[in-house]
Amino acid sequence: MVKYRYWDFHTPSAGKERNKEAAAEIAVDSIIFEVEKPEEAQSREELLQRRRRVRFYLAGGALPTGVDSRLFGVDYHIMVLPAGGARSGAPDDVSLKAALTALYRTAVTSAPAPGRTFQDICQVYIPGR
Repeated sequence: MVKYRYWDFHTPSAGKERNKEAAAEIAVDSIIFEVEKPEEAQSREELLQRRRRVRFYLAGGALPTGVDSRLFGVDYHIMVLPAGGARSGAPDDVSLKAALTALYRTAVTSAPAPGRTFQDICQVYIPGR
């Protein structure tokens, strides 16, 4: 079983080495990042901000994956930071999709509005499949 940790970094000074240490300290295989899709930005300012965020995660050692999600109407690309660093490679997309879906089911504790389902507000998918 693959172990993941959902972690949203807001501290630019965390740095690549600290991020790797953090992943190792919490005994997981990878840390998952949701990164708002740049291609879904509504303005030039938002586009630039989203691109900066992607570069920030890449500089910190995160890897892109083939998994996307839509959560409460916001579209994301999923990136991961393998505990062993980029050389250890990202988990396979199918395992990541299953783990993230399970994580969302745990994290999204509020009931959907009447007549709506979990799938209406949380989707994890591999584009093109």
